[in-house]
Amino acid sequence: RCPKCKRTYSHEAPFKDGDHNISKALINSVEDQLRIGIRLKDIAQNTGLHEHTVKDIDNRRLQDKHTELTPEGRKLKRPTTYSKYIGIDEFKLHNSHQYATVFIDLITGHILYFSYTKCKKSSRGLHRLCRLRMDEPC
Repeated sequence: RCPKCKRTYSHEAPFKDGDHNISKALINSVEDQLRIGIRLKDIAQNTGLHEHTVKDIDNRRLQDKHTELTPEGRKLKRPTTYSKYIGIDEFKLHNSHQYATVFIDLITGHILYFSYTKCKKSSRGLHRLCRLRMDEPC
C-alpha cells in the first residue's frame, strides 16, 4: 500500500504476460502444444488454464503467424508459396441438411479454406478471399 494515497499496487513482474495473468513460460508451453496439434481442451486440462484462455493464446499465436501490423491495422501476410493443385470436398454434417465444403492443397495436405455451406457458395467465398475472379487465368 502506498502510505500517501492508501492505494494498493503491485510491481510488474518481468516474466508475466501482458494480456493474461500467467507466465510467459506457460504461454510458450501452450503454444508449443498447440503447434504439435494437441486439442485445446486437453491443453486446458493439463495446464489448469481455462479453455477460453487457451483459445485466446491460440488466436494470438495464429494472428502473429499469419498477419502483419501496418499503419492501417493488421493485414494478412502474402503467402510464400502458392498451391499448384487444389482439392474440393463437400460433405454432409450430422445426417441433416447441412453441408460443409473444404478446399485442400493436394500436395501439402493443408486446409486452405473451410465453409459451412454448399460448394458453389463456398467457392465464391474462397475467390473473394483470394481476390480472384472465375474468368481470370492463373
